[in-house]
Amino acid sequence: MSATFDPLKEFLKFVLDSEELMEKAASVKDEEFQDYLNGVPGFKKFYLYNDGEFQIQIFQCPPNFIVPEHTHPNVDSYEVYMGGSMCFSHGGNWVLGEYEKIKYFKHRDYYCIRVRPEDPHGGVIGPKGGRFMSVQRWINGTKPSCVGSDYTGFTVSAEHVGDVTFGKAAFKEQISYKDAATLEELKPVFKLDENGEVCDVSLPKSWI
Repeated sequence: MSATFDPLKEFLKFVLDSEELMEKAASVKDEEFQDYLNGVPGFKKFYLYNDGEFQIQIFQCPPNFIVPEHTHPNVDSYEVYMGGSMCFSHGGNWVLGEYEKIKYFKHRDYYCIRVRPEDPHGGVIGPKGGRFMSVQRWINGTKPSCVGSDYTGFTVSAEHVGDVTFGKAAFKEQISYKDAATLEELKPVFKLDENGEVCDVSLPKSWI
């Protein structure tokens, strides 16, 4: 029996196989990004591609930033790690260790994680900031826009609430890593090498 055709996965493979798209994705300059996304300094977006229901955005996150757990009701996506220090959550858990092997597939040296419309996800950004690419398929006849406007959950800022056009968003004054991974008890630890660069992310040994 042949595997069920998956339009989003096929689009992702097309993107990662495209030297033109991936070279551009890897070389977006700071001045090309739109800054102050949701009113947050250093939180930036860049539109790489748009064709019908398919869209690609690149997000640059500031250091020590928390993205609370949330969903995108009208977006099926793959999130692709592009660089920096960040720890992603999916379904309430950090994507680390054995969990990483379950949730990730690897294609052409890029690690990707599927985020379906009903999948809670979030993240914490380490001391060097981080960058990821969001490869999206918009569903339910919804016209593509910034993925942060299709959002259910606690927002990254008070201004973000007003940017949401579909979903149930609310602002929480004080957020912590627990808001980014609601089933976890421990905070990710970002390890630095001798040059001060982030070389690994892990959890304390008591988590194992």
